Amino acid sequence: MAVRITQHRDGQWRRVEVSAPAKVNLFLAVGGVPEGEARHQLLTVFQCLDLSEQLRLSTIGTSGTESGGARASEPGEVNNDDEVITRLAPGLTAPSDLDGEGNLIRQALRKLREVTGAPIPATRVEVEKNIPVAGGMAGGSADAAGTLAGANALYGLGLTNPELEEIGAEIGADVPAILRGGNALGRRFGDVMTSLPSGPKRHWVLAISSVGLSTPEVFREFDRLAPSPVKLPDNPPDSFLSALTGSAEVLAETLQNDLEDPALRLRPELGEIKATAIEAGALAAIISGSGPTIACLCADEATARRVQAALQHHPQVALALPTFGPEL
Repeated sequence: MAVRITQHRDGQWRRVEVSAPAKVNLFLAVGGVPEGEARHQLLTVFQCLDLSEQLRLSTIGTSGTESGGARASEPGEVNNDDEVITRLAPGLTAPSDLDGEGNLIRQALRKLREVTGAPIPATRVEVEKNIPVAGGMAGGSADAAGTLAGANALYGLGLTNPELEEIGAEIGADVPAILRGGNALGRRFGDVMTSLPSGPKRHWVLAISSVGLSTPEVFREFDRLAPSPVKLPDNPPDSFLSALTGSAEVLAETLQNDLEDPALRLRPELGEIKATAIEAGALAAIISGSGPTIACLCADEATARRVQAALQHHPQVALALPTFGPEL
């Protein structure tokens, strides 16, 4: 489980602190949209990273002694008293849809009330956002995953991690991967998870673009470029699965993202960022998910520092963040 929980108690006051990681897609194959569905089928391999959101959950009305004034919810009720407070880490910008990630937190609390029937009271969730917003790194899914795990601990709901993953899949396809951690294979819509070997530590630099990229727009461009999508295989190629536990050089040769071409057609300047990373020594530079964040795989920490320095001076890069994975 990648989501890490710390519990605090001071008299009757109790709060939970949660660390929920970002992800990068090492492999992403996109299929068609099944009849009756609104989403594309996906076959993907996630790697959870050290870069994490920090959440603190507490019952509204707590002030250091008691939770007086916090109204309990009926099963399945949307508690409009839930409160989400978001603080951006230095260097990150907030797009107009930032509240959408707060809505995922509220949705996670609502789902817990629906599934458990527990009278979960109004809850305050404070988020320190370290994952780029709308960057293809699953920041919103990390917030939802952290909320599920944190509320489960805070209110003693007793849900297992597989049960949390099942609830999370109804919120977003990336949520189960964040809850599971490490390297994981996602089937169906990317939400049916199978753990994969962790392999050695990987050094990454994340190039955060100064301009966003709409996920629906990227998928529309994918459909335009591939009007007759191929049937997805059951597993990624054996060469990729073997590379997961091999050297960084071998892994770099097998990274794949079917959404990269449509993303580059919509934002050609992302190709310049990729080229800058390679010139600075990165083994590979691949768009993560639907973008626009570019994940640059490096052989070691020293190379990652050089790549970070080069990317920081690129006019299209708002921020270059070094990190590593997999985070277990």
